Amino acid sequence: MDVSLIIPIYGAESFLKKSLEEIREGILHRIQNFKESWELVLVIDASPDLSEDICRQFLNQNHPFSIQLLVNEKNSGKGVTVSRGMLAATGKYRIFTDCDLAYPMSEVYKVLETLKTGVDVAIASRTHKDTRYIISPTVTRHLYQRHLMSRMFSALVRYTSLIPETHDTQGGLKGFQASTAQFIFSQLKLTGFSFDVEVLYLAHVAKLKVVEVPITLHYHVGTTMSFLSDGLGMFLDICRIHWWRWKGHYQLEKTDR
Repeated sequence: MDVSLIIPIYGAESFLKKSLEEIREGILHRIQNFKESWELVLVIDASPDLSEDICRQFLNQNHPFSIQLLVNEKNSGKGVTVSRGMLAATGKYRIFTDCDLAYPMSEVYKVLETLKTGVDVAIASRTHKDTRYIISPTVTRHLYQRHLMSRMFSALVRYTSLIPETHDTQGGLKGFQASTAQFIFSQLKLTGFSFDVEVLYLAHVAKLKVVEVPITLHYHVGTTMSFLSDGLGMFLDICRIHWWRWKGHYQLEKTDR
């Protein structure tokens, strides 16, 4: 298998059918034009809506690519959900992206092409000088809050020497070589949204090649974030990562490069 695309899903009933059709068309484009073999890995985090039914209907259609449908028995968090998909995937290149397709399939291709150059990890960067945003004026205030919090958190990560060279840790589109995905996601301990930091930290300490990719972001209003509670939670997660390394809970060298 050439490419595995992992989609974590929760509370997506209102837009999931449209997203799956866009994903299908995007994969078809790559299969027809680049002769690649693709696998779609849908991982539902015990979503309380009709997301699972929509995925099962999609699964029952005819597709020229493989599909895995995984369902968490209980709500476990995005970190657990993405990890499960990454470890179940069979592709040489493994990419995850958000199910609302804020990063369109065209941006998935950019990450894929970067991986094909031989880098270990390719991540969509919202702060890259060549990144472009497509947004509606109605979400400007919400975007400012999310963007400011993300920048503050990424700065905190750099200044605590956790990942000093990465400017955007929280982008929802990241790709990995298969062996790199196995090395990183088999070790993850964080279950929530801070899992991205743990992913990049493990890549950093293992001296893997990480490239930030400029993208075009179609901004959608998602879950609101609290500066106080979410900011404190992320800070505590940074402390946990430092503690786990000090206690020797991580394998810090990737031996199969």
